[in-house]
Amino acid sequence: MILFLGDSFTWGAGLQFEYLFQNGHSVDEINKLIPPETYLENLDYKSDEYRKKHHFPNLVAKEMNMAYVLGKIGNGGSNNNMSFIINNIGELLMYYFVLPTPIEMVIVQFTEFMRDASEDWELNRYTGDFEENNKKEIIKQIEKFNKACRGKNLKWFGLSWQKDMGNILKKHYPDKFIPILQDNDEYVCFADLDIDRGSQLRLADIIDKCVDSHFSSEGHKLIAKSILEKINV
Repeated sequence: MILFLGDSFTWGAGLQFEYLFQNGHSVDEINKLIPPETYLENLDYKSDEYRKKHHFPNLVAKEMNMAYVLGKIGNGGSNNNMSFIINNIGELLMYYFVLPTPIEMVIVQFTEFMRDASEDWELNRYTGDFEENNKKEIIKQIEKFNKACRGKNLKWFGLSWQKDMGNILKKHYPDKFIPILQDNDEYVCFADLDIDRGSQLRLADIIDKCVDSHFSSEGHKLIAKSILEKINV
């Protein structure tokens, strides 16, 4: 079994809008559904099934012919919450009514580090070396996750939404770092992807004037391919 951890990108937020657009909803109707106007967990059955079919965790697991589970039921996530999930993985799997099943691999998509900023980071936010303060906080969050996985003897690989986290993953955890591959180029994070190639990677690329910037199904295919390239090496 593969355990996937991450935020709204991993959950597949926005894919429901792709389904709704394909089935006659206008961009104005879709924009009125974007959080915080509504909870994406509460959209209709068919649009949620579309999300689960097309998000990158399912695409990776399908290609590897392995079962998979998400670390949390709903949308969103934070880095320290992902460490908490690892530390309590046995109890959480039972909560999902999953019998104790060996987790063979963890794929973690790190999110914005400031969602979990520590007191040390807050105290030094406006003093001293701002970049160095950020770096220390990011390393602390990644190492907390790494330590949790070591404690459970879990192999993990990681990718990042933001460049600061991605750069540190690449430098300090190269064996675990998943680069994002687009054509013949390699990126350290989602945010650095070239969206001007006509590749329709985001919802806003396929739905004109849609204000959601999450990945489209094409974007999820690209992320899945990047993960598979890494873990199959």
